[in-house]
Amino acid sequence: VLLVYFIVGVAFFVQMEKVIDGDDGQKRGMRVIEAVYFAVCTFSTVGYGIPAPITDAGKLFTVFFSLCGVGLISVAVAIGMAYHVDSKNASKLHEE
Repeated sequence: VLLVYFIVGVAFFVQMEKVIDGDDGQKRGMRVIEAVYFAVCTFSTVGYGIPAPITDAGKLFTVFFSLCGVGLISVAVAIGMAYHVDSKNASKLHEE
């Protein structure tokens, strides 16, 4: 689920979002590596001074992408922790 979510984000940013080129200030499409970087920073809510989306659709999608990313990461961590706690409890039961 996380991988599909990530791929959708990258695909959107490559197809729809524009960035301002530092050399001449012109808007251009986002390259794949830029989209991957942007998606990872947004998905993990790290930021690292990434450029803000320029288009309105990009801004709306980034809000949605960030909020869902926090929820998905929280669920993944909760599932991992539940598995860890269950395995610890099962090993304690076997010791008794």
